[in-house]
Amino acid sequence: MRDSVSLKTFLWVLVAVATADARVPGAERVEAQLRTSANEPVSLSRWRGQPTVLFYEDRGSTEQNAALKRELLARGRARGLVGRAHVLGVANLHGFDFFPANLLALSAVRDAERREQVPVLVDWNLTLSAPPWNLPPAASSVVLLDADGSLVRSWSGPLGRRDIEEFFAALFSLLGTDIDPVD
Repeated sequence: MRDSVSLKTFLWVLVAVATADARVPGAERVEAQLRTSANEPVSLSRWRGQPTVLFYEDRGSTEQNAALKRELLARGRARGLVGRAHVLGVANLHGFDFFPANLLALSAVRDAERREQVPVLVDWNLTLSAPPWNLPPAASSVVLLDADGSLVRSWSGPLGRRDIEEFFAALFSLLGTDIDPVD
């Protein structure tokens, strides 16, 4: 039994190293001009200085990666890592950029911010669906940025168990901590 736990830990460390090394050396910082829930302009560079986890979703995809969101909070709390990385939501509201739908959409975003206690930014212009981001506008995308704002990795659609473990391996590598194997 002990050998299987050691092997499992070793394999997860290998995933962490492989994921960290998979990043393109000298990758450029990515930037985006979005809006706050108060509809004020904001730049993603505001969150540089720590790794950033970004969830980009439209109204129909907010539940696709709910399990990852819950696990991120649980692992962060269990490991004392809350506050060592930024977590942001970005709402794709492109289809709601007209009066009065835009006001209702912003109200819903503010409600989500209060409920989830995570900043939720607004993308009215499909900014994160355009290069260099290229995220699908109608899916849940999870993006991991390093402390300098460089793209480490992104996933789109519902993440499976393997994707979730790859996400945590990459995040924990950025945080300089060992990953915890999941039994």
